[in-house]
Amino acid sequence: MQVGQVLVRAFQAVKMNFEILGNAVRHLHCHIKPRYYGDPAPGYIINPADRLLLLTDAEYQERVAAIRRELGLA
Repeated sequence: MQVGQVLVRAFQAVKMNFEILGNAVRHLHCHIKPRYYGDPAPGYIINPADRLLLLTDAEYQERVAAIRRELGLA
């Protein structure tokens, strides 16, 4: 929940999806996905094939910095 709250603040999301998986490899992992107003599929799962977003190095660093700020690490 804390990670979700940090991501909501860092990216101004209106909702968070928490997807906990254990797939074929014996481990547990979680995808935490911000959702936004105007979401193309509100109330449904996010299909990564619908919209691929590739970040530049600068955009990636901006997002990392936003998360670090919200964690109090900046």
